[in-house]
Amino acid sequence: MVVAFRPLPLVHSSSSRSSSALGLLFRSQHRSLAAAAAPRPSHGAHHLKSGSKRQPLPPGTDLVLRPPCPSKHVASASRVGGEPQSQAALIFVPGVNLPAEAYRPMLSEVQRAAAARSVSLHVGCLGIDWSAAPLRKPEELGPRVEALLQRLRATRGASLGASAPVFHGAHSLSTCFLQDFLQRSGGTAGQILLGGCLMRKYCYPIFSYARPTLTIGAELDGVEGLLRQAEQFQIQSGLETHRFPLVVLPGQTHMQFASGERPKHMGPELPPMVKDQVAHGRIAEVASEFMCSQLGLSLLPRDGAGAGVDGVQEEAGGKNKSLLLDKVNDTGSMLLPVLLSHAMALEQRMLLDDVALRGR
Repeated sequence: MVVAFRPLPLVHSSSSRSSSALGLLFRSQHRSLAAAAAPRPSHGAHHLKSGSKRQPLPPGTDLVLRPPCPSKHVASASRVGGEPQSQAALIFVPGVNLPAEAYRPMLSEVQRAAAARSVSLHVGCLGIDWSAAPLRKPEELGPRVEALLQRLRATRGASLGASAPVFHGAHSLSTCFLQDFLQRSGGTAGQILLGGCLMRKYCYPIFSYARPTLTIGAELDGVEGLLRQAEQFQIQSGLETHRFPLVVLPGQTHMQFASGERPKHMGPELPPMVKDQVAHGRIAEVASEFMCSQLGLSLLPRDGAGAGVDGVQEEAGGKNKSLLLDKVNDTGSMLLPVLLSHAMALEQRMLLDDVALRGR
């Protein structure tokens, strides 16, 4: 099925209704912008220091995380139906000028969430020396991704099976490299974009992206702004939710997809409303749900719901419901003021264009 979309113009409308809706949405956030721009310690800096004396990896060194032991991190009774663990891999591309080590806390949370859903997740994060050998083209990912995948498969004592499905993820500007690479090469069980949307070239005039993709955004993102996320949400609302879900996490920032010091090229952000550990837990919950849905695995039962299959929960009333769908619906409610403002601006622009055409 071919789905066509009309671009959403980010225009300044003369409509007082449109401008007031946006003003009410962002006024309280803009009041804190000056304070956010002032130098302050990184919100995630403590995350790499607490609870571990591990030395940071040298620049350009890949990060490899073995799957957590199920007996340590989750009791077998809490896993879905006591199912045996399935194997999967996640290859992650760090944001520009960020080291692989910055993603250890978040990716470790993803592993633990996956283990709770009976998935033994092998994780590798590319170590890119951004000053000496930066990533310049999407095709440069090919040999690096393959080398890291082979390393996961050769890990002593916890090797990844040759037939295990492989997911891919990226953060910030690297989401552009990854989606281009996977669109051309394929070979992924699913793609996870953090702090970056599918590019417009894959959305207009028709949606043409072929790989299942989860997009996770942040409400207070200072790089991929809320207006851009709202535009992408409207595009993907006409697609299959289980293949192209988009979730915006409330109160979180662009840098909370990682940890440590903010790169100099990133602009200032509003302070986050949640702690890093909470933010990483939310990211992990959504990412692991998406991976399980792509693998056709049942998910953890929730209050008032029984475990289902294919990423779907069955509630007491007999209706099927998934946590991922809940998150998408919550995102729609959060973005509703922005979407309504866009709709009013588009309506005003069409009326003005119609008047101009009649006057000729």
